Amino acid sequence: MSHLFPERVETERLLLERLCHGNVDALALYDCFAAGVADEEVFEYVPEEPWHAPKAAHDRIEDAEERWREGRAAEYVVRPADGEDGSGEIAGTTSLFCEWERRTGRLGLVLCKPFWGRGYSGERAAALLELTFDRLDLELATAGHNEGNEKSERAIRKYVERFGGQYDGVLRNWVPMGERVDDLHRYTVTREQWSEATKGTDENSHPMTDERFDVHDHRHALKLRKDTGQTQLWENKKELACPACDDAFADLLVSEKRHNSFNPPDGRFCVVREEGRILVFTH
Repeated sequence: MSHLFPERVETERLLLERLCHGNVDALALYDCFAAGVADEEVFEYVPEEPWHAPKAAHDRIEDAEERWREGRAAEYVVRPADGEDGSGEIAGTTSLFCEWERRTGRLGLVLCKPFWGRGYSGERAAALLELTFDRLDLELATAGHNEGNEKSERAIRKYVERFGGQYDGVLRNWVPMGERVDDLHRYTVTREQWSEATKGTDENSHPMTDERFDVHDHRHALKLRKDTGQTQLWENKKELACPACDDAFADLLVSEKRHNSFNPPDGRFCVVREEGRILVFTH
């Protein structure tokens, strides 16, 4: 089954390379997830501990190679593509576990914190869904997040809705987490839903969104700072998530003007284009 999965998957902004000794240096992988190096938040909802010795990274690669050979899982190291900040670095790992008897593919992802908030979760999910349905001919794809993992919840909901899927419900006491057991919230996309959602489109493209960010729906969390009629400046008071990257944003500029000119913010910002207006979210 060595040729069951593609060795390399490219998207607009990412490169997924097979997780194996030929592609990944164990010490480099260890440096990403080592205790005292990796941010504690990375492992807050991951059912394993930070690594305490390089052998843990070596064994992780060995296990991935075995599952690959046996056709049980396609596991990849995630790297930003050329032109991205941190291009070529290890941003994390992603997986597609194949439950052949259930005709189901199960998606997983662990990203290093410097690469959070870029929308990478949805982009690699689009690539793995195509692998699940188009190449492996499975019937269902699943993804999930632990209770309380709000960042993963926002990211998963976003791409599941994009591909026509749904929230199935909660599995109680499902994920052992050392001294506790977490509930798991499960989402699914069927092959039929994916096919309908991607009909006539590029699965990895980022078209103008049809889902509008309605400030009135979030009025309780936003404070209006300025209104000129065609532009509005809002302050985020309740850590609302940016629809582009899923991180909480600081301020929101809404403009209905055809031509816009403004000073760039000090930090990162996201731009969302909707019918008749643009939205600039600062971070």
